[in-house]
Amino acid sequence: RDATAGPNASFGTLDFRRTFTNNTSGNVTALRFRIVDLSTFPTAGAGDADLRALSSSAVGVSTAGGPVTVQGTTLDTPPAQAIGGGVNSSLAAGTVKLGTPLAPGASVNLRFLFGVEQTGDYDIAFVLEASPGSSGKDIWKLSGHTETGGHTDGGCNEPPVANAGPDQTVECSNGQASVTLDGSASTDPDGDTPLTFDWSEGATPLGSGQMLVVSLPNGPHTITLTVTDPSGASSQDTVNINVVDTQAPIVTDPPDVTVSTGPGASSCGTVVSDAQLGTATATDGCEGSLAVTRTGVPAGNFFPVGTTVVTYSATDAAGHTGTATQNVTVIDNTPPVVTPPANIVTSAAPNSCSASVNPGTASVSDNCAGSTVVGVRSDSQPLNAPYPVGTTTITWTATDANGNTASANQTVTVEDNQAPTVTSSVAVTTMGPPFNHAMINIGLAAIASDSCPGLGPLQVQVYSDEDDGTGNHSPDAMDIGLGTLKLRRERDGGGDGRVYLVVVMATDASGNIAASCKTVTVPSSNSGSAHASVAAQASAAAAFCSANNGAAPSGYFVVGP
Repeated sequence: RDATAGPNASFGTLDFRRTFTNNTSGNVTALRFRIVDLSTFPTAGAGDADLRALSSSAVGVSTAGGPVTVQGTTLDTPPAQAIGGGVNSSLAAGTVKLGTPLAPGASVNLRFLFGVEQTGDYDIAFVLEASPGSSGKDIWKLSGHTETGGHTDGGCNEPPVANAGPDQTVECSNGQASVTLDGSASTDPDGDTPLTFDWSEGATPLGSGQMLVVSLPNGPHTITLTVTDPSGASSQDTVNINVVDTQAPIVTDPPDVTVSTGPGASSCGTVVSDAQLGTATATDGCEGSLAVTRTGVPAGNFFPVGTTVVTYSATDAAGHTGTATQNVTVIDNTPPVVTPPANIVTSAAPNSCSASVNPGTASVSDNCAGSTVVGVRSDSQPLNAPYPVGTTTITWTATDANGNTASANQTVTVEDNQAPTVTSSVAVTTMGPPFNHAMINIGLAAIASDSCPGLGPLQVQVYSDEDDGTGNHSPDAMDIGLGTLKLRRERDGGGDGRVYLVVVMATDASGNIAASCKTVTVPSSNSGSAHASVAAQASAAAAFCSANNGAAPSGYFVVGP
């Protein structure tokens, strides 16, 4: 070791530090130290160092840690000795008193300051012992050269104090966690630099450096930090790193699905295939991709009308479960099927323009339950009200539980088969002599009625058993109409008299025709037999006309314009 001039005159200073361990069987309360000259020079010639304690006040002893405190020191006068006297000789000696006994096996760090009187080489030993000749003895040998300046011997080196930082709990990501190990709080009592930092987990090295970023798998980890100073002294500290998974997996469900039952469906739902449903995925911050479980799909993938919720779930190794839901909506757009009752054809009731009809009820079928059917007449009357002559349409409309509708029609036809009633009369029934060919207003009157509205105007038709061409004048009927009809007073002089057949006809809106038949006679003469003969002819003609709804018998001609 080298020593250089210190503050005390020409003395150099040797700063000597050592750790003493009590390897005796008893407590130690004081330590004796000696500086021993190991040189073999016969004399202390020029160039050899003269090493001695500086003075009583200059001998400094201190502790750095350890279980004892130093109460003080005394400087003994070294005994006379020959130079090169070996370990039993003393260049300097003293006693260190310990305030607390040093138990067997315990250690204490001590510091000693010695003066060097001149420059030169030295070869010495430092003896620290429990008592002279004691087995509790530590001997250190050192050699060096004294120079100007100062020198500190590092013999009593204190190890660094490792500090691995506080325990950490870190969230797992993709099966790992990036963790920063921080040993910056570590210290060295001696201020030694540089310090080295080594991190390990068990027997596995993790890396070096005061700060180290490592990737750790999920679970607990005990990490050891070893801090070493330049002299090789080291200490360790551990830090607990717990890599945890506290987050549930993230489940991504497929898009919602909307389908329809479609036309002609017979079931209240439809099959939605797995391909239509799609596939859910699940990822976990610690484990990555996870298997997905699906629930809520009906048997056979047959989804009923409405919305069914399908749930997708995934569970990670930590027991956290994530879920997502998908809505599968089935819309019923299938209209019901309506079957109306059979069409009805009937006749109006006697003397009525309507008929009482039971139309029945339409039947309805649908893929879903809950359909209703309603019938509405085209004349807006209740279904059980009398049906008028003509055709009434009933529209049967079915509405299912989901608002789909369908319609079908039924017709109810009431026929008017009843002819009108017509009554006629003439004021002149016989035109006797003189047969002067005059046109006579016969005073035709008539009245008609019908059960139904829409009776047309009365029609008058004149027939005669003698044609217009018979006789000297024509036409034989004029101003044909009610109240105005004129007939000619004329007959074939060689005949058996003349019969005019006056037919008044009424036609209703349904085409039914009724006729009233009246006769006006022109006898061949004014004799009773002539009157009787022509009256018989007239009666037969009227009877035929009435029986045949206004038709004239054979041999009768239409007369008039």
